[in-house]
Amino acid sequence: MSPSIRRNSVRIRTPLCRPLGEKISVNWRFRVPDGEKLRFDDGHFGPQHAVTNRDFGDFLVWRKDDCPSYQLACTVDDAEMGITEAVRGADLIRSTFRQLLLYRALGLPAPEFFHCPLMNDSQGVGSPSAMMPSASRRFGRRA
Repeated sequence: MSPSIRRNSVRIRTPLCRPLGEKISVNWRFRVPDGEKLRFDDGHFGPQHAVTNRDFGDFLVWRKDDCPSYQLACTVDDAEMGITEAVRGADLIRSTFRQLLLYRALGLPAPEFFHCPLMNDSQGVGSPSAMMPSASRRFGRRA
């Protein structure tokens, strides 16, 4: 059995537990299984498929500045809050496959997923400031 640490009610298995206070000097990556076929049913876009080490490879889970990656933070936060349906932008569909691997590795239930189409301006650019220039100017003037 691999070593683990407990954060609130979530047990996090780690390849090595480091002593408290020891500074991290490297990024920790999650090793994906080779050639595993993953799928999930998205509430908006329907069935989604990916193959590990073809569509994505090993990914960052803990940064050397001692912060969790987006993938790990989303997975643990969603589980800790009891999220049953995660609603995110369509640009995060590929991230969902990484999170599914983390849910499984941590022994956590995965929520259902719904990815919303992104809003773009008339040139197809998804910049919030390009979509709402008046709102950006208004917020920029607030103290």
